[in-house]
Amino acid sequence: MCSVCIPVIGTIMAVHPVLDCPIRLSMHCSICARSGHTVNNCPNQKSTLHIKNNDKAIKTFLKEKGVSYDLKIHKALNDYADMNGLRVVYTV
Repeated sequence: MCSVCIPVIGTIMAVHPVLDCPIRLSMHCSICARSGHTVNNCPNQKSTLHIKNNDKAIKTFLKEKGVSYDLKIHKALNDYADMNGLRVVYTV
């Protein structure tokens, strides 16, 4: 039995290899724009930097990391993230 089908629909599907699984083939990843896996399982997924979306939190983070910035703190944060292979996610 396919390891993708069993958690979703149980054992009612016919036996097939994982590469031919209709459920796996219907999955689409919004990171790499390929089918066959979800965002959580994407091999191209960057590590995520979670940070509050306020100027004080961003300035404190940049100061701790030794990143200089002028008035464009969001640009400085995104540049830092790009250089370190991170994806910025702003939290509330």
